[in-house]
Amino acid sequence: MDFYCLRHPRPDIEPATCYGQRDIPLNTNYQMELQRLFPEISALVNSGKISCIYTSPLSRCKEPAAFISKAFHLPFKVDPLLMEISFGEWEGKSFDELWAKDSNYQNWCSNWKSARPPGGESLSDLLDRAGNFIKNNSLNNSLIITHSGLIRSFYHILYQKKISDFFNPNPNFGSLIYFENI
Repeated sequence: MDFYCLRHPRPDIEPATCYGQRDIPLNTNYQMELQRLFPEISALVNSGKISCIYTSPLSRCKEPAAFISKAFHLPFKVDPLLMEISFGEWEGKSFDELWAKDSNYQNWCSNWKSARPPGGESLSDLLDRAGNFIKNNSLNNSLIITHSGLIRSFYHILYQKKISDFFNPNPNFGSLIYFENI
């Protein structure tokens, strides 16, 4: 099985802000950022390696999916299983503010493998969601436009990575990641 992930382009939000499942718009240049990937995506489409798109319902993924879908005449499907991890009450706050004022955040930073943000999801919840997406969809020859948490989850599940290695890889905004020969 071969499939490809695209981390959404940079959202229009202050750096070092916790946003998780908050629906943050993209920066105004996102289409130009995506167009730099068009030669690579075109080659994958023309060789039959990409024939459909799956996307998170959050606009920072859904808008690029619609843009790429139109450019390459590919169908796309929106799936809520592809949403970023929910950080609950922390969403919209800066990490500095959380560190200074929220002992729950400090605890989560020390115990991220098992702790749950207030009103949010644990890493286990995210991994379960990613596993359900993999199990319930035919991913071969697809492009999945999603978030770094889901891409890391796919690596963890498909390559049987240790949980301590969860933050490696760290996909850049707008980067295309290959999952081949799985």
